[in-house]
Amino acid sequence: MTVVGLGLGIGFSIGASVASNKADQHAAEIRTFAATDPSTNFGANPPCGSTEAAGSDLPNYEQACSVLRKDLSDYDTNIAVATTGWVLFGVGAIGTGVYALLDWYLPKKNTSTTTTGASDGPRVLAVTPSVSSTYQGLGVVGTF
Repeated sequence: MTVVGLGLGIGFSIGASVASNKADQHAAEIRTFAATDPSTNFGANPPCGSTEAAGSDLPNYEQACSVLRKDLSDYDTNIAVATTGWVLFGVGAIGTGVYALLDWYLPKKNTSTTTTGASDGPRVLAVTPSVSSTYQGLGVVGTF
C-alpha cells in the first residue's frame, strides 16, 4: 500500500503540475487575444462564461475556453488522485511502523517450543536489490 500510494502521489502530483501549467498558458493566450478584441469587456463580458459548461462563451472563444475547462478538470482530477495517493502512502508507512513495533519489538508471551519441537526464533525480513546481466529486481526473504 505504501509503494502504491507513493507512486500515485508522485505521478499524479506531476500530472497536476503539468495540467496547471497548461491551464495557465491557455488562460494567458485567451487574455492576450481578448485584450485586442473589441467585443470583450472583462468586467461585464468575459470571453469565457461559466466554468461549468460551454455555451456562455463569446463567439470565437468557444474552442479556447473548452480547452481551458478541460485543463482545469484534468488538474482537479490529478489533485484528487494525488491526495488519495499521499494519504495511502502515509497510512501504509504508519501501518508498517506500527506492525514492526508490535510484531518485532514487543516481547512474546509464548517463546517455548512449537508443536514440532523447534523453538520460535526472531522474525526476520530482508529486502535487497538483485542485479545481474539477465535480471534486475528486488529479492524478499524472511521468516514469519
